[in-house]
Amino acid sequence: MDNTLPVPGGDAIGAEPIAWDGVVQPVATSRRRRLARAAGVGMLGVLLGALAAMCFAAAFLVGLALAYQGRVLPGVEVGGVSLAGLDRAGALAALQAGLPPTDTSDLVLEVGSTRDAVPLASLGRRYDLDAAVDAALAYGRDGSALERGLAEVRGLVSGAEAASPVTYDESALSEYLYETAFSVARSPQDGQVLWASGTPYYVLQPAVVGQRLDLAATRRALVAALRLPSTGDIDVVGTVLVTPPAVSTAAARTAMDRAVELARHPLALRYGSRSWTLARPTIAGSLTFTADGNGGYGVGVDAARIKAALAGVGKAVAKAPKNAVFVTKGGKVVGVVASTTGASLDGDITASRITTQLLGLAPGATPAPVQLAVASVAPQLDAGSAAAYLPRMTLLGTWTTPYVPSEKNFWSKNITIPTNIINGYVLLPGQWFDFLKVVSITSANGFGPGGFIRNGHTDPTGALGGGICSCSTTIFNAALRAGLQMGARRNHYYYINRYPVGLDATVWIESGGSKQTVTFRNDTGGPILIRGINTYGHVTFQVYGVNDGRRTVLSTPIVKNYNAASDGVAYTSSLPKGVSKRVEWPAPGFDSWVTRTVYAADGHVIHRETYFSHYSRVDGLTLIGTG
Repeated sequence: MDNTLPVPGGDAIGAEPIAWDGVVQPVATSRRRRLARAAGVGMLGVLLGALAAMCFAAAFLVGLALAYQGRVLPGVEVGGVSLAGLDRAGALAALQAGLPPTDTSDLVLEVGSTRDAVPLASLGRRYDLDAAVDAALAYGRDGSALERGLAEVRGLVSGAEAASPVTYDESALSEYLYETAFSVARSPQDGQVLWASGTPYYVLQPAVVGQRLDLAATRRALVAALRLPSTGDIDVVGTVLVTPPAVSTAAARTAMDRAVELARHPLALRYGSRSWTLARPTIAGSLTFTADGNGGYGVGVDAARIKAALAGVGKAVAKAPKNAVFVTKGGKVVGVVASTTGASLDGDITASRITTQLLGLAPGATPAPVQLAVASVAPQLDAGSAAAYLPRMTLLGTWTTPYVPSEKNFWSKNITIPTNIINGYVLLPGQWFDFLKVVSITSANGFGPGGFIRNGHTDPTGALGGGICSCSTTIFNAALRAGLQMGARRNHYYYINRYPVGLDATVWIESGGSKQTVTFRNDTGGPILIRGINTYGHVTFQVYGVNDGRRTVLSTPIVKNYNAASDGVAYTSSLPKGVSKRVEWPAPGFDSWVTRTVYAADGHVIHRETYFSHYSRVDGLTLIGTG
């Protein structure tokens, strides 16, 4: 059998192995190579066919572009209106005829549960036909050759929307968006507990979730809807962002329940054998509610409110300390009456105890009584200190003023009462004495109507406490001569001859609140004792203290601008015939100057002041009865 195969060129290859690239190969391998060569030749044919097709397609697309030069490519639409093959004028005419109206309906924006309609015309919604035609003519003519070809193919196969012909007024849309956002915006409100004032009860204020319009997302939705060439109303759902409150209704309710528990019972307060009650409304009004920033809502106690509520208890507990009292005899200080310690409520510590008691109260429990914190108040001058000064206490200054008991001084009571109040008053180093602060001129203290100067004339019973100036003038002169630092002083309207010239000192309080007082300061190194002495028709003040060697010198008064007063009579039917009544004593007018100089033990000047007094002239008057 002949096992050879014909080979192109007339050679024959037997079945025996042959050498190829130095390797012995069987005859079957050569057969596979011949098959591969045949397949390669087939593939080459396919590639050449595809290339020919591509060249044809490219030539076709190029030809198509050339054929539609200046006209819209096939398959291109704008707003559903076909513009294929039309030039600019034709495309504009087609769009004008084929597009529906754009601004005859409303835009309806739904935000949450509300729907707001606004005319599309107000947003400037309209067609931009020139831009739409420009986009249609440019379709398939931009980009690389491949991109242009693909665009032409899409147009031919499935059609293509060149661009939306609809536009709008950006500023009008922004304004509408911001107005909507403002109307939609709602701040979150925390759940709160409010006290029903004056009661042990509370009111729960529920929490409110906040919200705001997501401007970016809502704008995107609005723009997409506006650009569609649709007719009729346009519905758009706005995007709302919510903000939860920091305190929920549930957290507030829990706090309220706790507060109700704390104010369920009154709180007993104890001090020794005495007791008071902190009422339920007071406790309720002192509780506070605070958010912790993590959703919690806690109950606290306002210590300041508790302290304020204890004011009445503080007054009941308070006991003023009493300074040691110096005893005088024969113009000398001979003994000391012991001081007493006072008491005062410590509001801060007591409020802290109450706070601890309330906040630690277990549910359903009744609060235990709270012991008041009471502090001792030491006297400013105790018996030991007073006794140490006793051997050195001496009379520093004194003055006596005569007067006639009459209706003008409430039959001397308006003079004797303040003298008794001041008697024994101790002024410590550095302290000021203020006449009207020490002496309270009230009817409850026994003062009555007395004389005062009204419009330049004496009104014998026109003022509560009238005549008290005999007391204020006397203590002023005693302190002046003791060499103390002097403060407020004012002379009377006219000169009263019972007083030293230029050294009288009036005090008064008007209904409007203005006042005139007498003040002086203890500028010595030891305590000052003021003694007030009442005898019939005379008032005396003595100032005792530690003699530091100071010496007081008063100048002789300088009197100028003297204006003599006249004296006269007037007849009146208000008095029985022949009865006379002096209603005004004559008082000359003049100006005076008195200088006081206080020298220290070494001779240097401690105080020097000149008191100027202007006295107006008052003519005397006696009424004679004709009735």
